[in-house]
Amino acid sequence: MKYHLRCALALGVLLAALILPADAAGRVNLTPDNGYTADYGIELPFTPSPRTADYTFEVFRGENTSQPPLVRAQASLSGGVTQTLYLPLAFDLEHAERYTIRVTAQPDARRAGLDTEDSRTFPYTTQYCGGRHTEAQGGYLLGDGSAGNPYVIQNAKQLSHVREHPGSYFRQNVDIDLSSWGNWTPIDADGINYDGCGHYVWNLTSTGHSSGNALFGNLTNSTLRRFGVNTFTCTGGEYDAGLIRAASNVTLDQCLAANGTTRANVCSGGLFATAVGVTVRDSFSSSCSIYAKTANAGGLSGNFTGSLARCYAINTVAGEDSLGGISGHGTYASAFQNVYWETGRGAGSAVQEWWSSDSPSSVIWNYNPPGTFAKPAAEMTVQSTYQGFAFANVTGPYNPAKPWVWEPNQNHPLLHIFYRPEELG
Repeated sequence: MKYHLRCALALGVLLAALILPADAAGRVNLTPDNGYTADYGIELPFTPSPRTADYTFEVFRGENTSQPPLVRAQASLSGGVTQTLYLPLAFDLEHAERYTIRVTAQPDARRAGLDTEDSRTFPYTTQYCGGRHTEAQGGYLLGDGSAGNPYVIQNAKQLSHVREHPGSYFRQNVDIDLSSWGNWTPIDADGINYDGCGHYVWNLTSTGHSSGNALFGNLTNSTLRRFGVNTFTCTGGEYDAGLIRAASNVTLDQCLAANGTTRANVCSGGLFATAVGVTVRDSFSSSCSIYAKTANAGGLSGNFTGSLARCYAINTVAGEDSLGGISGHGTYASAFQNVYWETGRGAGSAVQEWWSSDSPSSVIWNYNPPGTFAKPAAEMTVQSTYQGFAFANVTGPYNPAKPWVWEPNQNHPLLHIFYRPEELG
């Protein structure tokens, strides 16, 4: 008599979204056929049959198992106890999708003639992380928001959804175009860690919000890394900027705001409208028109207290008062290291209104703090101007210790993580 092999597959929790599947204790990593790879995948709780150790796992899109599988892997498993298997699968990160998983058990050679091959199929639909939010709300299909497994952002809704997850980690996987979004409401967030991974947000329009307009609104106790806003219009508020309206205890590392327009009543800047207690490294703002009606327009920030290292601004600033190549207003509780700004663009100093103490009577006008350097346009187009900037080879691999590159077709330093050869010609 021949017996069909039976495989027990637990279906309760089929998907575990992992961004980079490092080996985990008690988990078996399956190797797909034909060199298939993916940065994330699914976990399968699986109980092998006691009569065989040889299995094939296949995943099909939808319900049609007569088509070629998306991924196929073979494995030798034994023990008779439930194991957690990891199978790479590049499932859609924007929309929940239905899949069919087929598991086939092959007879043990020692039971040839007694057992026959047996297959079982199981439906599966990808789930939004934590089951908390829907696609319409911008729910995430990958990650759990921890440092080791950040939420992955793939579209504009998921970007906007950041505001619903304070204290979480995020990773942007692609460039995001907001041209069809309409009027963007700035993201208020606390305690987030956002890694743009060298991707942009394009075509941002944020206008008419009375408190201010920017991609991020009130951002506190947070870190933004390797992230940029390119082509933006942020106008009509008290505080307007390309990247962050109001920052407190925020770190920026390798960030940019370029090709934009801001028009505020009080504070306006490329990266920030107002910033207090911030740390900025290897970042810039360029090709922007910055305007504050009453006061405080600056190439990088309207109002600034914090530290800047290896940064530059090439922006036009305008308004009635306090116009700075770097910041319109600044305080003694700031430090600058190798920070450059281009002259001839409306500002007569790095910081026009500088408070040398907590008293308003301590104001120094048209101040150039140590570590800031005013340069004419001709010098801003020369690589040697940017002392202290660590430059990498344009065609070499990304090295965070050398974040800058100089591309001959450009006229200022670029951040290597954003380098796009097809866009630079």
